[in-house]
Amino acid sequence: MGDSLFDQTMVDMKWPEIEKAATEGAIVLLPTGVIEEHGPHMGLGVDALCSVLSCRLAKKNLEEEGIRALIAPPYYWGINTATGAFPGSFTVRKDTMKAVLYDILICLKRWGFTYVFNLNWHGDEDQIKAVLEAIREARGESGVKAYSILRAFDVRRLKMTGDEPYVLVEQDGFPCASVELS
Repeated sequence: MGDSLFDQTMVDMKWPEIEKAATEGAIVLLPTGVIEEHGPHMGLGVDALCSVLSCRLAKKNLEEEGIRALIAPPYYWGINTATGAFPGSFTVRKDTMKAVLYDILICLKRWGFTYVFNLNWHGDEDQIKAVLEAIREARGESGVKAYSILRAFDVRRLKMTGDEPYVLVEQDGFPCASVELS
């Protein structure tokens, strides 16, 4: 494995390969993170890198179960409410983030992908809300079956039930609900 954020993602593919994967029913893993400070001892890309690494591991596990998965290019411009004052902590407006994620989901659906699973590694409440809003709207308007995988802690702090049709709750590192891919 290389050290590029884009290794093993759709970026490495040619468009006919993506088209073929969609027609064969592949699912898409959508890594999201943010570029932000993590103290003076760490690089800025921790969230973005961890989301991509999680997607790589998930892809490997899914494919061992016979489920083809592609990894979308990572979305790494996010919302930094708590860390935005630090140099190197890029932040975008919630509406900007929501619009870009919505457009990404619409592209994936237009290309023929039905299932998209978001793995977000940034805990900012506004970022999580933007992800959820984008997914909810894209599901309603395009029919894409997109899900955000959330930690139980985030479900509680956002006052959600965990039964929302666009949420899978993570327990011990794995979503505790299953999705019927049909």
